[in-house]
Amino acid sequence: MMFSSTLGYKPESNEYFLLGGYVLSDRLFGEQHQALVEWLTGKWLKDGPPIAAIQGFPGLGKTAIAERVVAEIAGYSNEITIVHFDCPDVTTTLVDDLVLKLAEELHAKGDEGVVEDLNNGADANEVFRKLLKRPRLIVLDEAQRLLNETDAAPKSAQIGRILENLSQASDSPGRLLLLSSRAFGDARWEERADISTLIPFKPRNAQEYLRALLEKENRTDAVPTDRIADVASWLGGNPRAIRLLVASLRCDTLDCLIGLAPETWEARDRNVSRQLLEAFERRVLTRAISQLNEPTKLFLRRLAVFRQSLPRTALDAVATTEINMVASRDDLISRYIIELRQGRYHVHSIVRDTLLSKLGNSQKHSAHQMAGDYFARAFRAQQLVGKAEALGARFVEARYHFTQAESEKDLREIGERFECHLRNLFSFVSGIPKAPEELDEQIALLSALLKDRGPHGMEYHLARCLLARGRDNDKRLALPHIRRSTGPESPAAAWVKRIQVEAVLFGAEVAVKVAREGIALVPPTKNLVSLYQAAAEILARDGKPDEAVILLREGIKAVPPTK
Repeated sequence: MMFSSTLGYKPESNEYFLLGGYVLSDRLFGEQHQALVEWLTGKWLKDGPPIAAIQGFPGLGKTAIAERVVAEIAGYSNEITIVHFDCPDVTTTLVDDLVLKLAEELHAKGDEGVVEDLNNGADANEVFRKLLKRPRLIVLDEAQRLLNETDAAPKSAQIGRILENLSQASDSPGRLLLLSSRAFGDARWEERADISTLIPFKPRNAQEYLRALLEKENRTDAVPTDRIADVASWLGGNPRAIRLLVASLRCDTLDCLIGLAPETWEARDRNVSRQLLEAFERRVLTRAISQLNEPTKLFLRRLAVFRQSLPRTALDAVATTEINMVASRDDLISRYIIELRQGRYHVHSIVRDTLLSKLGNSQKHSAHQMAGDYFARAFRAQQLVGKAEALGARFVEARYHFTQAESEKDLREIGERFECHLRNLFSFVSGIPKAPEELDEQIALLSALLKDRGPHGMEYHLARCLLARGRDNDKRLALPHIRRSTGPESPAAAWVKRIQVEAVLFGAEVAVKVAREGIALVPPTKNLVSLYQAAAEILARDGKPDEAVILLREGIKAVPPTK
C-alpha cells in the first residue's frame, strides 16, 4: 500500500480499500478504517491542514472511525478538548444553532472559550474565527447539512466564509473533522482541506465480510455459497446494509428479505444508488419492527421521541411493568434497531423518523410524557440537588417533552420548582460574585439558561452580573435581560436599573419613556419615588433641568409623603 509522504497513513488516491482482516467485535473493520484512524490520530492531528473531511454513503463507517479517533486521542492526551456532535438539522438558524451547540458541548468539557466569546458580544463569524486557536478537536457529524441539496455548495455565503476562514488557520493547534454522507462541492475552502472518500467494499471484500459476519452469527446456512456474490453485490458493498441483512436473517429467509426491496435486487449487477440502499434499510427495519412483540414495540416508541442518545437510566425509566427492559433492549440491538456506542444507546435514524411520522396523538403524548417525566425527576425530588448546569440541561429537555405532550400542568410544576431553586441562587437580591472567575461562571450558566425568557429575578441577576463585570459590550448584553426582568410584579430597583441602562445606550428621551412605563406599574408603596428620581437625574444630566423639576413635582403628588 502506498502512502502520501506528507499525509502519513493516507492513500494517494484519497480512497480507502478493505485489504483483509476484520474486527467484528466493534463497528470498525478492515484496513481501510485502520489506515484512516492512524492518519487522523497521527500526521493530521500533529501537522495536517486545519480541516479534514470524510465523505461517503451512509453506513460505510464514518462515525465509527470518528469515535475511534476520539477515544484514542482522549486516551493519551489531556491537552486537547474533544467534542463530537451532529450538525443541527435546520436551515434559517443553522449558524446560530451551530454556535450554541459548540458552546454547550465545549462548556460540558470545561472549555468556556465560546461561552465567554458570546458573553462578550462576539457574533458567529468571530466565534468561528477563534475556534481553532485553542487545542481542540471538533468532530461535526452529518456535515452534509451545511450543504445545498442541489449542488453541494455551502447553504449560505456565511457558511462558505466560515469554512474558508477555518481552512486558512494553518498555524492554529485546533482541528475540525467533518463527516458527510454526501460529496462536498467545489468550494474554495476545499482547496486547503483534506477530503477523503470512504468507498463501499470492492466485490471480493464485500463477499469476505458477508461470510465473516454469517460465521460470527452462526447463520452460514442462511445464504447459500453460490449466492454470496449476488447478495454482496445487491447490497452495494455497504457494511451497514450487510450487517442489517445478517441480523434480519435471524427471523426471515433471504428470499423474503429480497422480496421487501425487489428493485434493489434487480440492480445488483450495476452500481446501487444511495436511494435504493435507503429504501432497502427502511423496508427491512420496518419489517423488523413488525416482528417485535407488543411490549418491545411500545418500548421502542418511547425511545424514539428522545432527541439525544440515551443512558441506561433512560431505558429503565420508560420500561414500565409490562416491559422486560433487558430482553427488549437486547432484541432491538440484535436487529440493529438501536446501537450501544460509548456507553449510550442510539436509535437508528431511519427507525426514529419512521416511528415519529406514524405516532398517533395519544401515542405521541404518552411517549413524550414519559420522556418528560424522566428528565423531570430531579425537579420532583424532595430537595433539588446537583449543579445548576446539569439541572439546566435536564430542564430544557423536560420542557421540550412536556410541551410535545401538551402537559401544561407538568410544565408549570417543573418551571415553578426550578424557578424556586434558582431564585434561591439567583434572585433580585442575590449578591454579585466578587471573584472574576465565579462571575464569569454565573454569566455563562445564566446566559445558556436564559436564551428564552426566564424568571424575572434570574434575568435581573444576570443583567447585574454583566453590568458588574463591565466589559465593553456588557451593557448591550445586559439590556435584553434587564428588559425581561421588568413587569407588573418587579421591584422598583429593576426598573431603576433598566432606566439607567436605557439612558446610557439610547439617551434621555428613551429612558424617560421607560420610566413612564414603570411608573404606571409600580405601586406608590413600593418605592415608586426611586423611578421619578432616576429619570429626573438623567434629564438633569442631559441639560434639561426644567423637565427634571416637572417630573419630580409629579412624583411628589403621586407618592404619599410617608413613602
